[in-house]
Amino acid sequence: MRKTVVGAILLLAMIAIASASAQDVCRDLPDGSLAPGSTATVTLTVTVDGADFYAIDEVLPAGWEIVDAGGGNTADPGHIKWIALQNAEDTTYTYQVRVPEGAAEGTYTFSGDFQMQGMDNPAPISCDSSVEVQVETVQVPPPEGMNVCRDLPDGSLAPGSTATVTLTVTVDGADFYAIDEVLPAGWEIVDAGGGNTADPGHIKWIALQNAEDTTYTYQVRVPEGAAEGTYTFSGDFQMQGMDNPAPISCDSSVEVAEGPQPTIAQPSKGDMLSGMATIVEVDESGRNITYNLFEYYPDLNCDGKANDGAGWVEIYNDTNGDDGWSAEWDTVTVPDGCYIIRATMGDDEGLTGSDQTSVIACNPPEPSIPNPGDGASVAGTITIEAVDDSGQNDVVKSVFEYAPAADTTWTLIGEDTDGSDGWSVDWNASGVEDGEYLIRATMYDTCSSAEETITITVVSGSIVLHPGWNLISVVCGLDNSSVDHVLEGIDYEAVISYNACNGGWESVTDIEPLKAYWIKVESMQVITNLECGASVPPSMQLCEGWNIIGHLLKSPASAETTLFMIDESYDRIWVWNAEEQTHDLYGYNCNVWPYPCPPLVSGEHVTTEDFVMQPHAGYWIHVTSETTLEALES
Repeated sequence: MRKTVVGAILLLAMIAIASASAQDVCRDLPDGSLAPGSTATVTLTVTVDGADFYAIDEVLPAGWEIVDAGGGNTADPGHIKWIALQNAEDTTYTYQVRVPEGAAEGTYTFSGDFQMQGMDNPAPISCDSSVEVQVETVQVPPPEGMNVCRDLPDGSLAPGSTATVTLTVTVDGADFYAIDEVLPAGWEIVDAGGGNTADPGHIKWIALQNAEDTTYTYQVRVPEGAAEGTYTFSGDFQMQGMDNPAPISCDSSVEVAEGPQPTIAQPSKGDMLSGMATIVEVDESGRNITYNLFEYYPDLNCDGKANDGAGWVEIYNDTNGDDGWSAEWDTVTVPDGCYIIRATMGDDEGLTGSDQTSVIACNPPEPSIPNPGDGASVAGTITIEAVDDSGQNDVVKSVFEYAPAADTTWTLIGEDTDGSDGWSVDWNASGVEDGEYLIRATMYDTCSSAEETITITVVSGSIVLHPGWNLISVVCGLDNSSVDHVLEGIDYEAVISYNACNGGWESVTDIEPLKAYWIKVESMQVITNLECGASVPPSMQLCEGWNIIGHLLKSPASAETTLFMIDESYDRIWVWNAEEQTHDLYGYNCNVWPYPCPPLVSGEHVTTEDFVMQPHAGYWIHVTSETTLEALES
């Protein structure tokens, strides 16, 4: 028989007659893929178109077993051959082959050719030529209690829309696990939910020890051009105690259908927003929209991706589109920075569509200067304070400046970069001439700045009284020291002094140097009647216990320097802060005060070397033995 086939082929090769184009052998292979060990039925359809004889040589993939040769000759391994020597007619040959049990996944090719009367050379068998072999993975159910359950969105998704997927992990005592989630082909990962995305189309999570029940939430986007139909999520997991991976359970597929086609018309990508911002979305699908949900996402990396571990926050859900679909977003309520805005439309069939855009929220500070107040008169060293009234708490620096009111040439006073105790700077106003000045505070946040300006009057050589009690002194013998003259125009409630040698509080008729005086007022005022003229008294008696004294010089100096004459007779000195209405600085004379000096207690405690006495201020001083305070020359 084999010799007959070979002889027939030689006979055909010797015949050189023009071939008709309709002569053909068409192979029909099974649809879909085949599994290792399965049987496949193959059909060859022969069209002779008048040829009187032909020969066919079908060649199988290597290793495939012939189950039924369909009347063909199988003497040549891996081949099935048919021959018609005369009176050939159109016909069909059907044969069966078996895929090897150990076949690997991949594409397997059928080759072979035929030759008929009138053909100079053999021609390849046409139509199907290859088939896929897919190795089916046997999924073993996980041990009872261990599971990963996938929750997909209800209803259909629209092309281009974003879907949120949740995986609920139940470890049931397992100490470690690995999860490999597989997305539908071409779907984009928007937020991996902390998973690894190095393998395209996969999101993977792993717990190496101390595993606990948990939930992973990730987001994917349906491709813009996705066709309507069913899309499948696959994936598996393996936990401690499992011999093989098990499939992720619960939901596995979702429908994609054309839904709303929204576009965020306002704001545009990259816009900088402040205050109340309007977000507008339009739909071009013509569908019956029932709601429009507006959300924002803190884009900490400013990369336009919702992958920073934050969550979406609802701005507004608009359910009435009669006047268009929109939302008002108060950007003052969020920190300055990058944000993603997402607007999702839903229709009456449950289909959704969404659009996103990236913006920057930037709201400037709202500085005010509560101290000193606008229009205040100041002298000596003052504290300038600024506060941010915006409520955002994102100021990083405050810069303070002054300028003559008539000039506006600004001079830096200082800047504060640590607002933990408020924004402030100290200014020694005695360094400028008397007159009207502008004080400007400029606050900077992460993206902008704003300023506030007030007007003050510098009155050097004057004493500024703050609301409440003030402890004051004068630096010279006054030309007219009577209380009526010195406090002329001052609306005060009381003026008293303390005399330790006489045993207590005294009324005051004259304001004298070396002494200090308590004066109480309801509002900030300035004492200006301080013309020097009279000689300074040579001395002032101090008795054991607490005394009050004034500063002996016309310029600041340490207590160690100012009180050197009584260095062995006092151990403590305190200053009164009229602005805060409290004692806030304590000085200790280490020549008298026992170790440690200063003591290790709360509050601001320094040695007398660091305790600076200011002109026009009064001080409590604790005398350990009676002494005399001598006047000094400035």
